[in-house]
Amino acid sequence: MSLVERLKQGRGFTQADQAIADFVLHHPDEVSRLTIGELAAAAHTSNAAVVRLCRKVGVSGYRDLRIELACELERRRGALAGIDADRPFGERESCATMMRSVAELQREALDACYQAMSPVVVDALAHAVAEASHVFLYAIGETCLATEQFASMLTKLGIHCVVAGLRGDYASATSLATEGDLGLFVSYTGKIFGLDFCQGTRDLLAQRGCVTGAVTAADPGSPMLEGIDHVLSFPFRERTEGAIGPFYSAECVRFALNCIYARVYALDFDASDAAKLSVDRLSR
Repeated sequence: MSLVERLKQGRGFTQADQAIADFVLHHPDEVSRLTIGELAAAAHTSNAAVVRLCRKVGVSGYRDLRIELACELERRRGALAGIDADRPFGERESCATMMRSVAELQREALDACYQAMSPVVVDALAHAVAEASHVFLYAIGETCLATEQFASMLTKLGIHCVVAGLRGDYASATSLATEGDLGLFVSYTGKIFGLDFCQGTRDLLAQRGCVTGAVTAADPGSPMLEGIDHVLSFPFRERTEGAIGPFYSAECVRFALNCIYARVYALDFDASDAAKLSVDRLSR
């Protein structure tokens, strides 16, 4: 099991351990430049707490943690080195070779997402979904397909979803929002939605007391993410123009939404089972 996975699992972690692990998972590149004291200060803990966490995740000390983390980051960055995410196959390749290339790309996309996505954010978004009276989903284009499926899955659990981007009627859909509802923006690039739309919609959701979230590969500085409560991000590796297909981006978005759905389901497993079974019987 990788170091990142051990940090994500958090077995036997105290509150201080979790604070350190969360900082490392959210700022992995920074950790390689921080001293043990700087990391402890950033996580509002102590040097001794950092050392204890290192031992809990199977490394002898902070120096070894930094080395192992750096090696994992390098492997993750090179995950798609052997295959072009934009053009994974060529004109003269056999059908079998194309199938293998697409399968490999999708496997690597899932691995990249799993390594990058924060379980803390997945959990926060799942709780927001479960506690909302309505879940408003903002997506268009390729991401809308996965978002519609996500909405359908949640509906079978008795959660009311509105895919606000389905017909482009964002304003009237958002006007139905009430306190505690969730507005979730799904966009691979973070550039699909106009700045005016993002600001106006976020302002309205905020005025109504709603929680906001985003599923995206957008740069953290993207205007779409300003003021968003929970951002579930994954690596940006596929061009939006010139790619043969959205093999990478579509796989990433589906995985992110499936993780949120799975966590929602597990929050009240018995109730989810009952609701899903009731719908399944009606659809026979």
